[in-house]
Parts: sequence; C-alpha cells; structure tokens
Amino acid sequence: DPVNGFSAQTLTRDVGCAAPGSIAEIPNAGLAFLGEDAVYVLEGALETEGGTTKVTHISSPVTNLIRGINRSALLNSVGCVYHRDNEYWLAVPTIGSDTNNLVLVFHYEVGAWTYRENYPISCMLETHDHRGYLMFGSYDTASHPGIYVYSEGFPDKDGTAIAPRYQSAHLDLSVGLIRSIRPK
Repeated sequence: DPVNGFSAQTLTRDVGCAAPGSIAEIPNAGLAFLGEDAVYVLEGALETEGGTTKVTHISSPVTNLIRGINRSALLNSVGCVYHRDNEYWLAVPTIGSDTNNLVLVFHYEVGAWTYRENYPISCMLETHDHRGYLMFGSYDTASHPGIYVYSEGFPDKDGTAIAPRYQSAHLDLSVGLIRSIRPK
C-alpha cells in the first residue's frame, strides 16, 4: 500500500514450510518448498508472475514417496532448481535414515515426477556461470566424501563399462586453513 506501507496477510493456516533448505524458485511457477505432508508451490508471490497469490499442492503423483519421509529429520531436506534439465531436486531422508537418501525430481516443464536413490546429498546448488552445473556436498565422509558435480555421464566408452565420477580432493577446512588461503 503506497500510503500505509507493507502488510502481512495469511494465505492458509494449513500449510507451512517444514524444511527451509527445500525452498527454491521454479521458473514461471513460484517458490517450491517441502511441507509436513507434501511439496507445495507458493504461486503469484514473485514480480514476474502477476496473478493471485496462493499455495498449491504439487506432489500428488508421489504421495507414497512423501509418506516415506522421516518426519523427525525433515530439517535435513534440501532443494535446488536445475535449469539445464528443467528440474526441481528435493533431497529427503526416508524412514529409518536421518540423512538424505532419496531425491524427488519435479520436471517442471511437463509437471511430472521421478526419483533417484542413494545420492549422499547434504547440500546442493546450481552454479550461476555459463555452465550451470548442479553440485552437491556429500554427508558420507567414509565412502563418498567431497563435492560432486551432477552429470548424466555415459555407461560405456567403445564397449568398455565406465562409472563416470569426478571426486574432489579432501580438504580439511579448519579455521587455520581458511585463514591461510584468504586473499591479502
């Protein structure tokens, strides 16, 4: 309001964000987030959208997978939009795990869901350079330490089976090391 300034308005009392790390902006849709019982999109809240602001449930096709999420570890869930493949990735812990071991992937151009298992994602982001890589940090320091770059890869090269993988070197990011690599 130009005269009175900003004001708050309740959209719904039934839905809330249960995992702040799951919030990501899906192009031409809104802000996606994980609630206690579903994945939702806050529509109409962005400048480019116009339209009425509302909360929309988008995870109906994967209801059974949502039911299998460990509610006591919801805060570990993280989300990211991967523009290269037009996907919203949501890494969640399933029942019996306190770490993210299931990735729900919403293909926002077509409105369909798929899932991927056993990605050790504790955090993820999309790079904002010309390459637009999806990168994630692993929580599994024993068998899969480091930072990973997502790639569809190739199952074989000239008939020889390969397992494409780039593994970063382990760096102890203790306070002493951080101080020593700061620019002067």
